[in-house]
Amino acid sequence: MERQQRRLRDELPNIADRIHWLSNLPLEFDGVIVANEVLDALPVERFVRRDSSIAQLCVSVSGENFVWTETQAPDRLAAFVATIEADIGRTLEAGYTSEAALAAPLWIADLARCLTRGAMFLLDYGVSRKEYYAADRNDGWLRCHFRHHAHSNPLINPGIQDLTAWVDFSSLAEAAVDNGLEIFGYQTQSQFLMGGGLTIEVAEFSELTVVEQLQLSGQIKTLTLPGEMGENFKCIALGRGVETTPSAFQFADRTQTL
Repeated sequence: MERQQRRLRDELPNIADRIHWLSNLPLEFDGVIVANEVLDALPVERFVRRDSSIAQLCVSVSGENFVWTETQAPDRLAAFVATIEADIGRTLEAGYTSEAALAAPLWIADLARCLTRGAMFLLDYGVSRKEYYAADRNDGWLRCHFRHHAHSNPLINPGIQDLTAWVDFSSLAEAAVDNGLEIFGYQTQSQFLMGGGLTIEVAEFSELTVVEQLQLSGQIKTLTLPGEMGENFKCIALGRGVETTPSAFQFADRTQTL
């Protein structure tokens, strides 16, 4: 947190004194909550479907290396997988390996308790549950990033690589409803940005220098194109006590896919 505070003071000195750092969620909050790439950093449980049971994948040591080892899944994890299978309409195939983000619904519940009135926008890499646990995704969504290289082995480079897991947005929607929140919409980041007025924000594009135009064009492509973050990144809007749907979600909505 100290590093973030220093960076904000250095790069945004005009607004640094308006930023308040919290160690706990407020008891009552009226406003907007934005969580960008928070959910994919929450811990997940990794599991594998065996013929008649669910095994939890844990980390053990073999010689000088970390290795996966299997143990009987705790009741909560086994129940979560049973819910998944009932929801997607099939038993996961033997050997099917994936993740269960048990912490995400609890995090949504915490936010719901503190939100008196307002909206929350959650943006992250993710898909619906049926996509998340599709038959061809039999090695899960856990990804590692080390020196601009992406791979799927979290047991190497301990402590110096970033670990993330894509988000099951259906789980977030269920947790929202269970905690009295309304779902305002769910869409791709491209749809969210276009519906939220991206074209208006870049209306003065022609007044920029050529270098600035190239830089801005590259940034927009990264954020909106299907092959970049535009399609893989999703946004779900939740809240309570808000009379109108946020304008960005009047452009398109995929809530029915959750």
